Amino acid sequence: MAKIEIKVKDDSGKQIGEQQEYELEVGGGTLAEIEAAVEQFKRKSLPEIERELLSEAQAGEIKKKRTGAKRNK
Repeated sequence: MAKIEIKVKDDSGKQIGEQQEYELEVGGGTLAEIEAAVEQFKRKSLPEIERELLSEAQAGEIKKKRTGAKRNK
């Protein structure tokens, strides 16, 4: 078994969302088992990472619009 920990950070080093931890069941460690575990990991982890990135981007856009609206008043 292998363990993967992922932290997503922005350009300034600020962590986005929570640290994600995943366990890879690599079975007996054959190439086919490792490839299958990596594919399963990608299907599970990438949507979660994408959701965090989109949430952060959306929050940033909302903040920009609110700041811009206050300046225009």
